[in-house]
Amino acid sequence: MLLEDLPAEIIEAILSHLPPKSLINTSKTSKKLHQIADTPLLWRSHCRTQFRFWDPSHGLPANFTSPVNDINWKDKFRNRMNLERRVDQTMDTLINTQTDKLPTMQRMLAMSDDFSEYTYDVKEALLRHCAAPEEKEDYLARRYWAKAVLEKLHRGFAIEEWKRCMLRGGTSSEQLERNIAAFDLFVSDDEQDINSVITSLDIIAAHLQTEHPELDTLSTREKATTIATFLRAHGHNGASDEEYHNLPNNFLGIALRDSEHHSLPLIAVSIFCFVARRLGLSAHPCSFPMHVYAIVSSPSDRDLDGRSSSKAPENMYIDAFRDPIEVPQHHLQAQLRSMGASAYPEEFLSKAKDTEIIIRSSRNMMHSVQTLQMHGNIPLPNPNDLRTPLWYRQKPDFDKAFYASLWSTMLMQTHHSTGMSRRRHYLPFLLEYVQQHCPWDADLVEKHITPMFNRYPEEFETIRILGLLREKDWAQPKVRTRSDELDGRAGNVQFKVGQVFRHRRYGYEGVVVGWDKICGASDAWIESMGVDRLSGGRAQSFYHVLVNEKSTRYVAQENIRPVEDEPSEALKQLAGRYFRRWDREVKRFVSNIKDEYPDD
Repeated sequence: MLLEDLPAEIIEAILSHLPPKSLINTSKTSKKLHQIADTPLLWRSHCRTQFRFWDPSHGLPANFTSPVNDINWKDKFRNRMNLERRVDQTMDTLINTQTDKLPTMQRMLAMSDDFSEYTYDVKEALLRHCAAPEEKEDYLARRYWAKAVLEKLHRGFAIEEWKRCMLRGGTSSEQLERNIAAFDLFVSDDEQDINSVITSLDIIAAHLQTEHPELDTLSTREKATTIATFLRAHGHNGASDEEYHNLPNNFLGIALRDSEHHSLPLIAVSIFCFVARRLGLSAHPCSFPMHVYAIVSSPSDRDLDGRSSSKAPENMYIDAFRDPIEVPQHHLQAQLRSMGASAYPEEFLSKAKDTEIIIRSSRNMMHSVQTLQMHGNIPLPNPNDLRTPLWYRQKPDFDKAFYASLWSTMLMQTHHSTGMSRRRHYLPFLLEYVQQHCPWDADLVEKHITPMFNRYPEEFETIRILGLLREKDWAQPKVRTRSDELDGRAGNVQFKVGQVFRHRRYGYEGVVVGWDKICGASDAWIESMGVDRLSGGRAQSFYHVLVNEKSTRYVAQENIRPVEDEPSEALKQLAGRYFRRWDREVKRFVSNIKDEYPDD
């Protein structure tokens, strides 16, 4: 019996086990198989199983349960495969071309012709490139640029979440969990995103309901204390005094994934509120100073203890961070009096605006970053290897956390004088970060930051800096050869692009990314750095180097001490910006900037 002689239902069941490419090939063998292979159920299944990440515009996963004929699933799958190929091709261009990287990255992310919107559909392909195996001859470059594009995608979506918050007027809303989870996007370079945070909260709520089937019969007060007690029993106890300012404690997603669930009060209370809402309570963080409490309100027809009531809803206050769980309102009022803030107690004992919670999160994050930079004591992964820098030991990356706090602070301000004063204060820090770490965020700054300063002097300075970044991006690099017969100094350049070294005096690890035959710095820099006091002076070769703690420096040849040791993982992670891979045989990074230094 031939396959096509079987009933259509059986053929469809058989075809459902074929991968998409085999399904297409099978469909070409007969008219009947072609007709069955076009069944929407088959292609919906492939859309569901082949791809984990979809742009919100597709309405997924909700549309997976809608009537199957409402959507042309085969076309959707075909379009997605075309996008995957487009990402692969554009990634190759990004790696192999040293100019126009900014528009190339935008083109990879865009769903519109003017690059104004990003599509989350590209995340699947980017994650593949982030995990490029060492067998690929460009694995370091591929990982680096895929990660850069993925992080840019995440930042774009986080910024849009915060912008929507401002468009809502920043009032207390059911979207707060997305706004707080947006901070995680700034430090995530993997599968974690806002949806994974939402899923984690859903799982906690479902687990709680399973453990407490009587929950729906409880009064508001009983339900609130049951939820708070459950969370504490499952590890959501906040952070100890010694760990209070640890950077991970600021992130909702990290707190949910961490087995010990360490967090700041703001995060602990937010988790309580988000779980409580899923279980039918009206729960929001309140505006109390110096600490964060949850305000839980009774239904309109009952009091907190479940009795019928025609009065205004009653409020209770939950401390998800410390005992007692329920805090009487008069205790909070007494605290306000002791702070000298008792004139308008309702202001501090009511629901906080989403903007207020986001700004408080930003301040907490900045404080944690400053504490880490001043007193950071993160253990070395290998005590015998002192090369591992602080940023690599600390997860999440404190630079990215600082960047998140800058963006959220800028976006959450109003156009009033106080808000504009804060924006003007933080703008130089944001622009400096973009110039040093991610010039490819120029389009995000242009779209979201520049309009804030319309008719302010900062507008022109921002436009000028963005213009310089774009000029540097499209400018053809100057070719530097070692065989320059017009300049006998070429032989002075002892080291090559890609060589790893330790600084002779300071001991830091770095890699050569460029060189000048003689010192090319300004006279002022030469004087301030004491170059003429070096034995080789300014006439020796100088090297542009990438240091494993993320900085780039200009180093005299006499201070370069080449090493052949395997470079640190931190340096490898950064090196992909300039190099294709680490060559273990020649003990050197393989250059990806051959158009600038063809002889290296």
